[in-house]
Amino acid sequence: MELFGTGGIRKKFSDFDILSGKNLCRTFGEKSDQSKAVIAYDGRTSCIPYYYTGIAGLCEARKQVIDLGIAPTPVVAYASMVNDAVGISTTASHNPLEYVGYKFFMNGIEQSELISKETNRGENLELNWEEFKDVEHVGLFERYIEMLEREFLDLKNSVLGYDSGGLCGARYFPAIAERIGIDLISTNSVCCLPERELEPRKENLAYLQKLSLVRDVTTLIAFDGDVDRCRAIVDKRMLEEDEQLLIMTGYVLKKRSGKIVTTVEASTSVSELVKHFTGKDVVRVKVGSANIAKALKENDGLFGGEPCGEYIFPEFHYCADGMITGLMLLRALGEIDYERILDDYCNYILVRKKVDANLLSRERFQKEVIEGKKLMSVIEENEIESIDRQDGIRINFKQGKGFVLLRASGTENVIRITVERSNKEEANLLAQEIEEKIIELCHV
Repeated sequence: MELFGTGGIRKKFSDFDILSGKNLCRTFGEKSDQSKAVIAYDGRTSCIPYYYTGIAGLCEARKQVIDLGIAPTPVVAYASMVNDAVGISTTASHNPLEYVGYKFFMNGIEQSELISKETNRGENLELNWEEFKDVEHVGLFERYIEMLEREFLDLKNSVLGYDSGGLCGARYFPAIAERIGIDLISTNSVCCLPERELEPRKENLAYLQKLSLVRDVTTLIAFDGDVDRCRAIVDKRMLEEDEQLLIMTGYVLKKRSGKIVTTVEASTSVSELVKHFTGKDVVRVKVGSANIAKALKENDGLFGGEPCGEYIFPEFHYCADGMITGLMLLRALGEIDYERILDDYCNYILVRKKVDANLLSRERFQKEVIEGKKLMSVIEENEIESIDRQDGIRINFKQGKGFVLLRASGTENVIRITVERSNKEEANLLAQEIEEKIIELCHV
């Protein structure tokens, strides 16, 4: 049974056997050397039973459990790091509320390879009260809040609009902002009562965009369900995914030089900006913040991020953190001319599409599209500079004319198409032709 995608495991509530959840957490605990384990859930009702069975699994693995209750995934990662512990965030991240899942951490680094793709269905162990009575229950993780308070005191008296996502972000971020002295203008701010779909896309943030028009606030941010993503509205306009990544990368590199990590999905503009500042290319990895974290550790990297709004700042910890991202964006937009960065480097049009994979054969997609050459009927071979197959297939065009990326999603049952060209009409046309070709080749 294939369980893991680009960010842990996610399934619909009705499709995820609760015993499998317990055994996953037990397996993770058994395969680690740490004596402690931290666990939390993102606040959605569907995750509650999997959260408690996760605690049971960790107790079966004979771990000393620290229960954070409702907490964002980056808080779980940070608590895992400072406690020399394994960490489990019971979350389906930006997926809809009926989804459940887990993300696994060891000393702050997301793990998937440590756990078998088959759940450990060994016999149930006998538990005694002595193990359960020692579970430590924690409210807000004070050490994390203190870290951000120390780092971002320069933002005192700033004004920030925000949409918490309606889950765990509504508990943590207001406490952090209050300690720093940021004046929050909030919407969707009641924990466990989300008022929108959890992914912070433009179509889900209509009210926040209205707020930017009627209130005197220039920067507004929005989180996803477990607060590892952050998207921004600046000067009454929602930044495009690649624009936001460019701004943050430019800001970080203006402060100091270092290696930058991003994914195969990110715009060529990021490479051009990094080359301008450092003389070196960006490190590109498979989609997923866990892959970015691994590359940052291996390369002693300065910053890593992907277009969806998941950014990692290693000086804090190695998990994508929407709260740190939001604070860094607020600081960056007050210190740099972000429009100049966009004018200088945002030279490409990116079109992203999804093809429903329920009516497609993933095996045919892999054979005919990823490994084969049948896509070349819509892409001229003499235009191709190089091909990268580390995550699906990325076809890079000559003379800086963009790329095409085709990959199976790791978080939902879709095929993702990304087309980058210098011309919007050309990008849309090529994306449409590729979508039609994939359906023709892979239809069941």
